[in-house]
Amino acid sequence: MHASRRRGNLPGETTPLVGRLTEVAAVEKLLGRSRLVTLTGAGGAGKTRVALRAAAELRDTGGAWLVPAPQEAGGAAVRDRLRPVPRRERGDDDRGAGASPRRAGGAAGAGRGGDHLMEACAAVVTALLAAAPGLRVLATCRRPLRCRGERVLPVPPLPLEEARVLFAERAVAAVPGCAVAGLDEQAVLRVCRRLEGLPLAVELAAARLRELPVEVLARRLDDHFSASDHHAYDGSSGGRQVLEQPGEHALRATIAWTHRLCTTAERLLWARASVFTGSFDAVAAKEVCGDDRLPTWQLPQLLESLADRAILVREPGERYRMPEPIHAFGAERLKDLGQDERLRRRREALTLTDGAAG
Repeated sequence: MHASRRRGNLPGETTPLVGRLTEVAAVEKLLGRSRLVTLTGAGGAGKTRVALRAAAELRDTGGAWLVPAPQEAGGAAVRDRLRPVPRRERGDDDRGAGASPRRAGGAAGAGRGGDHLMEACAAVVTALLAAAPGLRVLATCRRPLRCRGERVLPVPPLPLEEARVLFAERAVAAVPGCAVAGLDEQAVLRVCRRLEGLPLAVELAAARLRELPVEVLARRLDDHFSASDHHAYDGSSGGRQVLEQPGEHALRATIAWTHRLCTTAERLLWARASVFTGSFDAVAAKEVCGDDRLPTWQLPQLLESLADRAILVREPGERYRMPEPIHAFGAERLKDLGQDERLRRRREALTLTDGAAG
């Protein structure tokens, strides 16, 4: 196919997509009827993965661009995230309404950022759609953006059987020599039920098979969740937050459990790497995250270790990306350490010099 018909910056898939054929087909159908489609659901439900697959299917109609949402609130911060999209791809060139249709795939973790960030994203999306008649926007949020003409598609947790397949596939990828037939099926099902079918939680658990047999993993998850049931709400705000999405507690408990099992250096890099809002490479990590506590010579090995634990996602070009719920957890830890502003300044300086950071 001619390269000009595959414009965009979508990352390639590094692991097979399990299930979600119904959701992907529904996205494609909705984008044929509406210029704004928003995928909603719990963090870790796989909204971004569904959006990327749907956008990849549709990009031959004129291009598809991934635009991560910013951590900071405000329309200017949101607009800054659109800079990777060339003017002609955004549809704001001098061709006006005569431009060919564009598809834009957006990953907006605005539910974690609060209503102020969602309002800023909604305002920018509304302005873009008004300015570019051929633009299509596919957004991912925990809640609808509530823009005029928006169509909403909830992305639920995986059914138990698909969660089991996902666990088995990720287990084989994580553990050399692991065979699906060798896994205790009842233990796998216990794990998937406990994690309520949340894909990210399932992937985090599967990565633990490098260290634990699945039967032991199931028992330890039961023990951890039994203890965490007494702390089913995030206490960082000083109160008990109502969990709005199915599986939210399962995901938070799994992320906290994964964090507890990391080494001190892995935890610190997890927190510091959360300063990147998109993908980044080892060079950027060294420049932004390295110091006496995290010597630069250790960082490549630590990055690979976090990727092996499913805390980071490997992307083409030897780059890494942190899934939004894991990113939010790391950002909270970074703020607790009092290092968020200093590292943000480092990241911004690096971005200005060579664009290596996300």
